[in-house]
Amino acid sequence: MSAGRHSAIAQQQFFWESLLRDQAVTSIGKASVYYEANAQGHVEGCLVQLYPHPLRRDAFRLDGNLQAQLNSRCMALDLRKMPGFVTDERGLANGYSEVDYAPWRVGRP
Repeated sequence: MSAGRHSAIAQQQFFWESLLRDQAVTSIGKASVYYEANAQGHVEGCLVQLYPHPLRRDAFRLDGNLQAQLNSRCMALDLRKMPGFVTDERGLANGYSEVDYAPWRVGRP
């Protein structure tokens, strides 16, 4: 496995643990997380969008409350704890991650 792929998987796990693991989800989908943070890891911008899972489109239900909670949680993260956290020459870290969710995954590591 390439180092880039390993880092992407570690970041997915970070966002799963930090944002979704203990949420009550009632459908199957994907959460896309777009973030920007400063050099100290404080999130300055975060957008979490929910999408149907391509293999289970019929099991998706857009949940505005869940999306709002995930956005709020994302804004409170310390991204220095995220694997692969690096800043650019301007002292900013920005990126994207995608996390699958489903009711049977809730509460599991």
